[in-house]
Amino acid sequence: MAKRGEAGEEGAPARPARATAAHAASAAPRVLPALHPDHVRAIANGTHPQPHATLGQHPVDGGFVIRAVRPLAATVTAVRADGTRVSLDHLSDGLWQGFVPGAGQAYSL
Repeated sequence: MAKRGEAGEEGAPARPARATAAHAASAAPRVLPALHPDHVRAIANGTHPQPHATLGQHPVDGGFVIRAVRPLAATVTAVRADGTRVSLDHLSDGLWQGFVPGAGQAYSL
């Protein structure tokens, strides 16, 4: 079976992947609060005294940042309660983050 965006088994033309508004917004250049490399490393190594002060969903100007540690992941996507998908960008050491405009809501990775 072909993956979304690839040609089908019988040479059918590729279908473009669907993007939602939240997905597209997270791909747009957005300046999120910078994290010091030592801070990132401490979170990734499990030695940070308050990791949830950085991880999870937190308010920023114009929306929310979602951060997660997934050291073995090639990609990370947050799926919000309303079904929108938000691609997270890899910072370093397995720490990922993405921006979501508007109100926060429950999500899963």
